Amino acid sequence: MALFSFLRRMLASTPEAPPAEAARSVDGSGAFPILVAGIEGEGGSTAAAAVAAALGSVDGLTVQTTEAGIGTVDDTEASPVSLGKAVAKARVLAEAHGAASVVAGQMIAPAMVRLRFIAASVGSDPASGTWSVGDMVDIPVPFPAGGAAFVAACTAASLTLPSDEDRRTRLNVLRHALREGECLVQGEGSLSGPAKVVAAVSFAAMLTEMGIRTQQQPLLDRAQQVLRAVMSKATPKEGAATPPPAAPPPATLPPVVAATARLHLAAIGADVGGRDGDVARLEDAGRQMQAAATVISGDIFPDDNAAIWAQYGRTMHRLSAVSGKTDHMKAAVQGYHLAAAVWGKGSNPERWAELQYGMATVLSQFGEFTGSVPALDRAVTVFEKVAEVWTREANARRWAGLQNNIGACRFAQGKRSGALPPLRDAAERFSRALEVYQAANMTKNVHVTQKNIARVERLISVQEGGE
Repeated sequence: MALFSFLRRMLASTPEAPPAEAARSVDGSGAFPILVAGIEGEGGSTAAAAVAAALGSVDGLTVQTTEAGIGTVDDTEASPVSLGKAVAKARVLAEAHGAASVVAGQMIAPAMVRLRFIAASVGSDPASGTWSVGDMVDIPVPFPAGGAAFVAACTAASLTLPSDEDRRTRLNVLRHALREGECLVQGEGSLSGPAKVVAAVSFAAMLTEMGIRTQQQPLLDRAQQVLRAVMSKATPKEGAATPPPAAPPPATLPPVVAATARLHLAAIGADVGGRDGDVARLEDAGRQMQAAATVISGDIFPDDNAAIWAQYGRTMHRLSAVSGKTDHMKAAVQGYHLAAAVWGKGSNPERWAELQYGMATVLSQFGEFTGSVPALDRAVTVFEKVAEVWTREANARRWAGLQNNIGACRFAQGKRSGALPPLRDAAERFSRALEVYQAANMTKNVHVTQKNIARVERLISVQEGGE
């Protein structure tokens, strides 16, 4: 089925998102602030003007421009050092101009520009978006039919968004822009072969974003088809005959774009596999993330790499709940740990706390599953450190959840050892949580916590009677 027909049918049937409130913006205008930076090379000023014009016509975006660029990038590098430097410069420019995203790039041929869309910051929550630092577009200038809409959609897709309202706004931008811009990927003559392949990866990112947000499985299926087709065409097959010296080399994706394609495949696998409890899809998603993290590495892209490992931890965490395998639990802890090494308590307390909470939850799962008292001890220690950030004063319900989790760990320890101190601590922790639940009229939580307290008190009574 032609991609145009597919999208026209699917997007037309997608329910319209509820009207969004004013989107968060730095200047309070209710729009996403975008910075169009200088584009390197002859003809760059013309290309930058075309980008600014394309973005300026989109409701919900405000555009600034600067002649400062982010430098040229060598996309053939196996280790994308030049891209790392360019991304760092883009984020400095974003901070200086109060922008949420930067559009920049370089001329790669006469009248052909390579555009990059770089978020000012990297989200720790996968709900913030599926765009990657390796997504880019090669497009002629002047833009072909649908090109301006596609560039606008890429810009919107690159934003790191903190709220559901913002994400609904973006979804509307993507929905309408994709209807016009998909011809760049499917149409004849708009883009050359290599440019079409690169654009297809970014196009799949937007399909993935829409598919996940609207739970439209056909959109995710189509995004996966596009990505797998790109990967199969761009990577020589094992055992294939080596072409003669005079023959042109097989087309290959820039390493960072291939890594990005893996991340988009992983996002699909994690979403679908998590909803379906599909072990194979979740395992494959984890492998794709690991492979991508070797290219989008921590020494070059610390925040982007941390985001990969945070998502890997969540994916393995979900997988461990389905499979019950300790190897998956250990992998989840590793992912959370690697991300928390970048997003530390001092610099990113909320992100750090989220990651530590995930790690402690897996450790408690591992401890209860294997009977490992050290794992339960470690889980309690980590939960208590999280409570230094998630305090009762800041968020009583979240703090109560921590107390409840600590109580569960202590109860598990007491059941296995028969020792009274962990059981008494469990009763105390559950009682602290109960106070909050009762004050907040959380009936279900009150009922469950009261039952837990009764179970602990019965066991304490038994143990005290045996002394």
